Amino acid sequence: MSDLAVDAVPLPFALAHAPARRPARPDPDRRWLTVSADFENSVVTRAPGTMLDSGGLKGLFADLAAGPLQECESYALDCGGDLRLGGALERVVTVASPFEDKILHEYVLRTGGVATSGIGRRSWLDTGGAPAHHVLDPSTGHPAFTGVVQVTALAPTALSAEVLAKAALLSGPDGARRWLAHGGVVVFDDGAHEVVPPCA
Repeated sequence: MSDLAVDAVPLPFALAHAPARRPARPDPDRRWLTVSADFENSVVTRAPGTMLDSGGLKGLFADLAAGPLQECESYALDCGGDLRLGGALERVVTVASPFEDKILHEYVLRTGGVATSGIGRRSWLDTGGAPAHHVLDPSTGHPAFTGVVQVTALAPTALSAEVLAKAALLSGPDGARRWLAHGGVVVFDDGAHEVVPPCA
């Protein structure tokens, strides 16, 4: 991250100076097809130069940590904001606005995963003075400005919720909802939000 400035910028400023919005697209080189996993031997094979980013797997760690807790009456694990809940106790899970100190929605949940992906907390100016953030468009390798700034996804596991939240964020306003079969909240560039109900 040596090419990045250290000072964060407010989300409204980043959005006002961001490029035109468009949904992210797959990597045209299709490098993900070079990655294979041998689960029996716990081996992952990748082509030289293909990098794997485990920073986006907080939900997986929450799920793994939940394994030994399955016999507990109730549990809640928070791995960097990705949640895994289990047991009989209902818990209130809030979805905060990335623009202001405001709660957009509350869920009452006993089990499952909840994850939020967004660009509101980690935006900065790159060395050229352009707004940047940590969610990249695979087709360009540059920050994705899609018209969606935050997505919270519900799913049976925290890993699933994390993957769905990121996919919805990258899909933009027209594609985000299709990733939220278990429900979620989508926040748009203009601060408006939509609570997406779970599919029946």
